[in-house]
Amino acid sequence: MYMKIEDFSLTSWLEISSSALRHNYAVLKENLSPRTKTLCILKGNAYGHDLNIILSMLKKLRPDFYGVFNIQDGITVRMSDKKTPVLVLYPSGPDLVSIALKYNLSLSVSSNETLSQILKKRISKPLKIHLCVETGLGRDGIPHEKLSHTLALIDNKNNFIIEGIYTHFSGAESRVFDALTRLQISRLIEWESAFQNIGIKPIIHASGTAGSLLDNQYQLNMCRIGLGLYGLWPSHETKKLAENMILKPALTWKTRIVDIKELPKNHGIGYDAAFITSQPTKVAVVPVGYYDGIPRSATNKAWMLVQGTKVPLRGKVMMNMCVLDVTDLNVKIGDKVVVIGTQGKSVVTAEDWAEWSETINYEIVTKINPLLPRKLVK
Repeated sequence: MYMKIEDFSLTSWLEISSSALRHNYAVLKENLSPRTKTLCILKGNAYGHDLNIILSMLKKLRPDFYGVFNIQDGITVRMSDKKTPVLVLYPSGPDLVSIALKYNLSLSVSSNETLSQILKKRISKPLKIHLCVETGLGRDGIPHEKLSHTLALIDNKNNFIIEGIYTHFSGAESRVFDALTRLQISRLIEWESAFQNIGIKPIIHASGTAGSLLDNQYQLNMCRIGLGLYGLWPSHETKKLAENMILKPALTWKTRIVDIKELPKNHGIGYDAAFITSQPTKVAVVPVGYYDGIPRSATNKAWMLVQGTKVPLRGKVMMNMCVLDVTDLNVKIGDKVVVIGTQGKSVVTAEDWAEWSETINYEIVTKINPLLPRKLVK
């Protein structure tokens, strides 16, 4: 049950655009081969957009799969959508088998040791497994060279379904890593062929948003659509590759002015007087800070939108507050401020915040405090 923005005065909130989500899903799906399934990634609180809100939209779009990181989110998804397959990407062990069966979830297995333990369990109905293969990322996954061991383990095991085999690309967001990406694909195809030789035809998947745009051959049987679903590009290079594709950011972050001050020349702003005024300056205080997800590293570098105008952040980002220079504007307490999004003809993006704080847009949106109210809008 979500609070309605119009029911009370909010100091900070997020608006999630349903039309942007529909648009992004449609253009990303259109880019896929007809044989390629869609798996919509909901990890990280749906990339900071709110798991339940995004799920309420995706159910209407009917993707082929959902992808979550942990079993708790898997249960949340299943309670809302009884039919669509759900893949838990967390490297699962035998302790999760009974829960997965109860809620009809598919588990990821990323080592032969764990696979052996799971296959020994006595279960009342088949468990769906996706084998994660380590092909070059150096993270989770069964080492590529352990293929024969994996095949030996699953021989004649009837209570388990190898529903999928997948890997994670190391550098699909940049053409610099093309050779590694091709190597990873070739290794995964070896696994596919080996399983087909013993009569098993699992779903094969490797690409996220970036990989799906590199080349049709990387799309395989299914693509894990994540960041692009929310209207964000995995990298500048990816955006250039898909020059005819338009993605629409689904998230707008708003707040309000809660105080206004006239400061004289040579006056410090914020802790440690991290900014000193060079002239008489009018400042507006907004109730968002690093607790809410504003990167402290964006101190004295970021901008927000007031009355359709970009205004600079002055002084250090504080726990619950930031200070903006609004000298040239006629503002009042209660005026809306856009942290991320569009106001008038001006825009501040998650990519802008990533640049100001020397990180990536993934981190900007996923670090927005999940306690901030979210609202689905048109």
